[in-house]
Parts: sequence; C-alpha cells; structure tokens
Amino acid sequence: MTKKVLGNLPPIELITDEVEYAKCFQECAKSAAAFAVNFLGLEVFDYNKAFLDCNERFIVYRSGRQVGKTRNAAIKAIWFGYFAPLVANNIDEGVCNVVIASITKDQAYLIFRKISDFVHKSPILADNIVYETKSELTMRWYDGGGITNFIVRPIGDTGDSLRGFTVHFAILDEAAYIPQVVYDAFIASTVTTKPRILLTSTPKGRSGAFYNFCERSYVIYKKGVPEPVLDQAGKPRKKTQKYNWVQFHVTTFDNPFAASDPEVLDVIRSISKSAERQELYGEFLDGGNAVISYNLMQEALVQVQRPKFEYFECSVDTSGKGSDETVIITAGVVSGCLFPIEVYTEVTTDQVKLARKINELYKVYGYRRIYVDSTAVGETLVDNCRNENPALPIYGLNFREFKVDLYVNLERLFEHRLINLSLLDQFHRDKLDEQVRSMYFEFGKHKETPEKVRTDAPHDDYADALALVAYGQQRGEEIQELDGEQLFNDDYVDWSD
Repeated sequence: MTKKVLGNLPPIELITDEVEYAKCFQECAKSAAAFAVNFLGLEVFDYNKAFLDCNERFIVYRSGRQVGKTRNAAIKAIWFGYFAPLVANNIDEGVCNVVIASITKDQAYLIFRKISDFVHKSPILADNIVYETKSELTMRWYDGGGITNFIVRPIGDTGDSLRGFTVHFAILDEAAYIPQVVYDAFIASTVTTKPRILLTSTPKGRSGAFYNFCERSYVIYKKGVPEPVLDQAGKPRKKTQKYNWVQFHVTTFDNPFAASDPEVLDVIRSISKSAERQELYGEFLDGGNAVISYNLMQEALVQVQRPKFEYFECSVDTSGKGSDETVIITAGVVSGCLFPIEVYTEVTTDQVKLARKINELYKVYGYRRIYVDSTAVGETLVDNCRNENPALPIYGLNFREFKVDLYVNLERLFEHRLINLSLLDQFHRDKLDEQVRSMYFEFGKHKETPEKVRTDAPHDDYADALALVAYGQQRGEEIQELDGEQLFNDDYVDWSD
C-alpha cells in the first residue's frame, strides 16, 4: 500500500505487530471515538466521546456554536460507512448509503467536505476510495465485501429528494430549520432499511419537529454524562416507541477551545440575551423564536462584489403617527438572490410628497414592483402614488394581516442564503442588522392560537421594509444549489457574471 500523506501518520499506520494491530482494529470497529483517534489521528474531547460511541438508532444533537458538531457528525458517518457490515441493516446487496442532508445543498456540503478531508487523512481509508466527486464519495468496506456511498442531498421544503431513496444512515443538519412535512415524508419511507437517524442543530424555539424530537428523548447527555428525562410523575422515562430518542445537549462552553476565546463569546452576548441562550447554550427560547439566527445574519453580512442586477424591487414602510420612520428600501435581484442597495428614510407623514419621492426613485431604478404597507395611511399612499404616476407598479399589502407570512418568507431567504446585506452603507446595514435580529415569532399557549411576529427592539421599521421588499422573492419548494468551489471562500464572494 502506497502511503503518501502529509504530516504525521495516524497511530494505526505505525503499528507493526500483527497482534497489536488486530487488537487496535477491533477496538476501532466497536468505538467511533477510538476510530477517530487511531484511523484519523484526531483528538476527541470527553464530552463528544459518548456521542461518537452511541449506537442508538435515533440521536438528536442539540448544541451551541463551535462545539465540533460538523466534525463529529463526519467522524460518525465515516465509521459507520467503513464498518457497515457490522452496524448497518439490510445491506444484503453489498451497498450502504450514508446521506447528508440539509435545507440547502451548500449547508449539507460542509459535513461532506469534512468526510472527504478526514478519509484522505487516513492512508487505509484513502486506498479504499472507489469513486469521488464534489458531492459523492464511494468507499469499500473494511472487509472488501461491499461499498458505502456518501451522498449530499438538499431537502428543500418537501423532502422530495429523499423520497424513495435507500438510506442506511441519515444525517439531517440544521434540523431545526427543516419543516415538519419533510420529516413526515422521510421518516415514514425508512421502514425497510431501518436506518440510523442523526439530527444536528442549534435550536430555534419551542415549536416544530426538532423541538418535538428533543421532547421525545428518554435520556439526555450533558458533558458526556447521561441523565434520565423525568416524566410528569417525576420518575425516569423508559425507552418506548414514543420516547425513543437519545439527546446530546452540548454548549459552547463545553469546548475548551471555544470557551477560551472570550472575545467571540462577548460579541455574541452583546447582541441579545436570546442570541446568547441559543448560540452559546443551545437552549430553546421560552418567549419566542428568533426569525433570523445569529449565524445566518453573519453569513448575510459577508462582503460581496456588486453584481449586474436583473431587475430592482422597492418596498415602503410608512411611519404613520408613530415613532418609527418611513423607510424605503431598494433592492437588486440576480438569480433569485436579493441585495438591498439603498435605503431612504424620512420622518414626515406627507403622503403626497412621499409619492413624489417614490416616483423619483422609480425613474432611476425602473422597479419591477413597489410593495407598500397598505395598513392605515399606507392605503392613502397607494392612491397618491397612482395619482402621481399611473404607470407605477404599486402593490399594496396589508401588513397587519400578512406580517407572519412575510417574515416566514424572509426567514426562508436567509436559510437558503438568498439575501445579502453587504452592499448597503454601514449606517443602514447596522440598523437592519440590529432590527432584524430582534424579531421573533411568538407562539400562543394553545395550538389554535395563531403565531405573531414581535420585536424586543424599540423600532421595527427597517425590518418590516426588508420583509416587504423580499416578498417578490418568495421561497417555497425551490432551492438554490451553489457550485462547490464557491462555498468555501470565507472572505469574499464574487456574484458578478
């Protein structure tokens, strides 16, 4: 076997005694943590050893940021794929499939890239690669009796890409963002292969499938130590058909590396108390559910080069008699991606003058559509705009009635990485950043109580205008798949032709 590997060889590569080698190999076949150390040459912290070695079929990994979630999911996937004859069900045809899925392909690709990198760290594993592309990798089993396919799949809003697919191990990343309908379609289709299912995510709020699966746990691991979940009578739950999930709750402070970087932790803390609880402690929010999480906002603020836009959209959130400003946002659109590029604000409530300003902007940008909050004085503004210029493509939306829908759509754009705020000037970018991150969904105490959109900031005029201008880029089942070369440029993204 040719051993061309940069850096130090993994420990198992250095064993020359056959008996010792066999003993190490057998240990690795039983323990994914030992496999990580001996085959991949990786250090495994104590709090993740229990996760790696957990052989339960249903596992939910709820965490804060920077805990090694992607890293450990990749290790577990490689171990499962290599030792498939020992751990997988229904692989009589000699093929095992490990599927890594998320709302968008680029998110799932992060785990897949870890898998590829780790496999190439081990000469033994690298020599067993049969086929590899940017989104698929096929590797022979340890005994040469079959193969495992590692496959990336985008889920979208329906899970159609997973239907009818033979899965032996499914890793659903950012699981808190996956709609219930996807779980309904996917889980029911896995009865024949009885796959292992791993859900990994930072939580959003006390609702949705991810939260429900956490609630169906019969045991929860904290810092690698199992603690029974108590039932309503105060007694430890027993594993049943209803309570059949094992939950791992990992905070950012569990990771010695992350916990030793106080500057980053302080940045997250300074945003809001909800961000600290979600992003550091991996906690579900009691009072609501943040519309846009910290990490998604950070991705939307990554600097990009201004592209050649296909068309422009406009939104107007009128101030009325409140303390909010009237906010007009102009946004360019290319390939379905929204880029706010200009913000105009004023305190006046003179609807005639505001209609003239909107018409002036229309002469510059030739908007495809202009969305106006038609609630209260907004209806008057629509009439004034039509009087000013009958050709204005004005669309009035009752914000009071459709506010939740507008913010759900905005949330979807962020999740699909189809919105970027970096082309705005610093002042308006900061205002949007602050207000949007302060918006959250509030759920009623009863299922029949409709959800609402709230804010813990003094104003929401910028946020409402952004939700309005995003209306034209509605995202349902459609998903965007970015080229693999584009995904890992951390500092700069070129959206130009």
